[in-house]
Amino acid sequence: MNYRDASLAHWMNNQSKIYIPSQCDIDLTNKCNQECYYCITNEFRHEQPVTPKYQAFEKLLQQLNTWREHSPNSVGTMQSITFSGGGEPTLLKGYENLIEQSIDYGFFTSLTTNGVLLNKLFEIDINKLRKMNWIGVDIDAGNPETYEKIRQSKTKDAFHKVLTNVRLARKLKLPVDFKVLVGEYNSSKKELQDIFRTANLVNIRMIYFRPVILANEAFDITAKMRQEITYFGEKYNVRFRINTTKTSERSYNRCHQMFNFPSFCADGKIYACCDHKGYDNFNIGTWDTIEDFRDSWLDSNHRAVYKRINTAFCPPCRSNSSNNNTQACLDDNTLLSVLHT
Repeated sequence: MNYRDASLAHWMNNQSKIYIPSQCDIDLTNKCNQECYYCITNEFRHEQPVTPKYQAFEKLLQQLNTWREHSPNSVGTMQSITFSGGGEPTLLKGYENLIEQSIDYGFFTSLTTNGVLLNKLFEIDINKLRKMNWIGVDIDAGNPETYEKIRQSKTKDAFHKVLTNVRLARKLKLPVDFKVLVGEYNSSKKELQDIFRTANLVNIRMIYFRPVILANEAFDITAKMRQEITYFGEKYNVRFRINTTKTSERSYNRCHQMFNFPSFCADGKIYACCDHKGYDNFNIGTWDTIEDFRDSWLDSNHRAVYKRINTAFCPPCRSNSSNNNTQACLDDNTLLSVLHT
C-alpha cells in the first residue's frame, strides 16, 4: 500500500475539502510523426489533429503550481506531471522549455516520447534535466525493420535517429528508459534479443515491458517469453520490468483515479481517464479557456462521470493497480495506517 492511494481513500471517506490530484498527464499535441498500429488515441488524433498555443501550457503549469493557494480549503497537492500523448509531445515547438518550467516548479517531471526529436531537450541546462523522474522512449523493437512494422514512421531513418538521441542522453546521465509494448511482431526470441542488444549498446537505464492491448484484450506475455526476457536481461546486463498490472483482477467497479489522475488534452478538455482521451463520456471539464479549470474541479459533472462509468466495461488500464489499492483501503480502514508512518 502506498501513501498516495491511501490518501485518496481517506478523502473519499470524508470529502469535507477539495482533493487536489497528485498526478496528471499533459498532452502537448494530437499530431504525431508515427502511426503505431496499437495506438489507443488513433481515432481521437485523426478526428482532432490539434495543437494548443504554447502560452496555454505556460498558464496551465502555473495554475497547477499554485493550486493549493487558489483552493485553500483543500488536501493533497500536485506532485507528478507526465508530458504524454495524444500525439508526439516533442512536435510542439518549445516543448523543452515547458519541461524546464515544470522542473523549476518542483514537479516530478516525466516525458513519454518516440525519441525522434529528443535532441531539442538537450538545449536545457543538463543539471535541471537530471532532475527529471524519467524519459520513456517508446522503442518496441531492436532493429529498424520491426521498428517500422510496428511504428510506421513519417520520418526517414527514425530508428537510428532515436538511438543517436538516446545514446547522447545517457552520456549526459539522463534517466532514459525504453518502453516496449509486446505484441505479435516483437515477442519472438530473436526480437527480444535484439531489444536487449540495442538497449545494451545505448546504455539504457531500464526496459519496461507491457502487453499490447487491442479490442480490449491484452496480448499474452507467456511464461516462455518471461524466461527469455529474464535470460537476455542477465546476458546483456540490462535491468527490466514486466508490467502486467493492467490485467490484474479488479476489486472495484468505479474508477477512483478519476479524482487523482486527470489528463489535460490537446483538444482543450480534461478527461478523467488517461485511456479514454477524446471520449465525451469521460470529459470532466476544459482547461484551454478563459475560465480557471480549478473552479470546476470536483463539480457535479465530475462526480456524475465517476458515478456513471462502470469499470466492468473498461479495457485493461494504467490505473488498475492504484484503483485496487484505494478500494482495499475503502474496504479495510486499518490499511490507512500507512498515512501515520
